[in-house]
Amino acid sequence: MSVNSYLEKIANAGVVRGIEKDKIQTSLENLEYKAFFHFNDSLHDFIVFGSYKRGTMLPRKMDKNSDVDCMLVFPDDSIRQQSYLDRLKKFVEGSYSRSEIKQSHPTIVLELGHIKFELVPAIKVWGGYNIPDRNSILFEWQTVNPEGFAEDISEINKNSQYQLKPLIRVMKYWNAMRGYPFKSYKLEKQVMNIVDNECDYLFNDCETLEDYFYCVVDELSISMFSSERIKKEVERLRNIVKYIKGFKKRGDEYTAEKFIAKRIPISTLV
Repeated sequence: MSVNSYLEKIANAGVVRGIEKDKIQTSLENLEYKAFFHFNDSLHDFIVFGSYKRGTMLPRKMDKNSDVDCMLVFPDDSIRQQSYLDRLKKFVEGSYSRSEIKQSHPTIVLELGHIKFELVPAIKVWGGYNIPDRNSILFEWQTVNPEGFAEDISEINKNSQYQLKPLIRVMKYWNAMRGYPFKSYKLEKQVMNIVDNECDYLFNDCETLEDYFYCVVDELSISMFSSERIKKEVERLRNIVKYIKGFKKRGDEYTAEKFIAKRIPISTLV
């Protein structure tokens, strides 16, 4: 097996499919039905977004934090964020009494055993949706456009010979395996931006998943404000790539593949 085929193996294992996908889809349909039944005319829309919608969510065997994001769009009643969250919590508690339910600002988390849902209250505005700002301690709103991000991912994936989504899954698996030095969403966005912004000159010779992997590892952003843990994990990953390239330069593909397989193992997953 080559290094490229090993990376493709990780990416392929990172696709949610089969029984797991069927269970998620059934739970989503039930959740949407119950939400519209409970809120009636006061719920304008139910939108699935995030990595599940983009096709970059990992199976839970590869990422214990994998979840499905659902946006419940309400009319703008000019009330506090917490009031919208209270509405969601009351709905979930009444519909899923035996499940694990908690508030994790700015979402209501519904744990169903096979998958976790994060329910986000939203208000439709020009340019997207207002949702509670996760980083604000003042319970402020932020405007997001999840459809736009998903479209960007799809377009850049096409422009990169359909290597972006597999690459994101590889990087997210590495991130989960190393205890989440990066927040999953921010890592996904950073990988997308690297591929998009540098494509004209950095990736002009990239064709395989392995090519893109090397380039993204090299361009991962760390700054003076990054934690020592992030710096160490990125340096460790870059050293892995350096050794792999060294083995390959000597024509030793076998050792290169064994080297990465030992440091980013998936033997128990596939």
